[in-house]
Amino acid sequence: MATDFHPAVSCRDLTKRYNAEVLGIEDLSFDIPYGKVTGLLGPNGAGKSTTVNVLTTAIRPTSGEFWIAGLHGKRDRLKIRNVLGIVSQDFAVDWALTVRQHLNVFASLYGKSADQANSEIDMWLNAFDLSGKADTKILQLSGGQGRRVQLIRCLLADPPIVFVDEPTLGLDPKGVQVVLNSLRQMASRGKCVVMASNAVEEVEAACDDVIFLRRGRLLDYDSVQHFLDRYGGLEVVTLTVVSDTVPDVMWWGTYLDPEIEEIGPRMWQISFSVDDARGAVPSLVDLAFRSGLTISDVSVKSKTLKNIYLNLSSIERSENGE
Repeated sequence: MATDFHPAVSCRDLTKRYNAEVLGIEDLSFDIPYGKVTGLLGPNGAGKSTTVNVLTTAIRPTSGEFWIAGLHGKRDRLKIRNVLGIVSQDFAVDWALTVRQHLNVFASLYGKSADQANSEIDMWLNAFDLSGKADTKILQLSGGQGRRVQLIRCLLADPPIVFVDEPTLGLDPKGVQVVLNSLRQMASRGKCVVMASNAVEEVEAACDDVIFLRRGRLLDYDSVQHFLDRYGGLEVVTLTVVSDTVPDVMWWGTYLDPEIEEIGPRMWQISFSVDDARGAVPSLVDLAFRSGLTISDVSVKSKTLKNIYLNLSSIERSENGE
């Protein structure tokens, strides 16, 4: 499959409506290249899974067009499935099989000899820190270990384009690092990797480019570095306060859409995305005192992809009058 004359993934005005009231995605247009990890980022309900399901031919779009490896999404559905690797949130397996038995079944479907399959399986089990689980039944694996087996299954097929939906779901920190590193390695070998997630820090760690989605629409699309450069002044001020109830900051006005998190009994963190933390801190502290809140800590963090995403979401909500 030639990669020099077309993007790995391309779509134009792609829309999926489940019914008159429920919108999955609307008017998505973008191109995704080979040799990169591209993140589909957004909160739950943003349209990430719908986008993946349409582009992998699991569901048909309502309107618009898309191409996978130059193949047309409507005319070439079966051919498209032959060039894709898919790691979904669901893990469909025979739970009575061992890890090696399960992987051997798929290796045989990919046309690999027994010796070649076992050699590759051993290599990937070692890479994913699962060597000691080869003869363990799938049923006995943790959720994170099962997730890694899914990725190995995909790697055995060696597809040019890989879609992963929430690839670190249920993984411990070590497992997260192993999986993210594997996605980077796939891209370094010239593959197109599309990673759908709402874990912003993991998208920042793994992805070259990011497609921001909100409510099924494209919010922005750029490289991680360009996002950081474009929103270079963005910082986050976090106030840790004492309050019997959720702090009421709606009337603070200038500082839109704070993120409020309960971190303990009567303890809350209120985080604001700002352009100038040095200028914002005195004003925020004063507003907190006037709200009757007791401040136990003030912290400032530098720009991150999460800060930028929160800021973009705030702009979009403001423009829609929310």
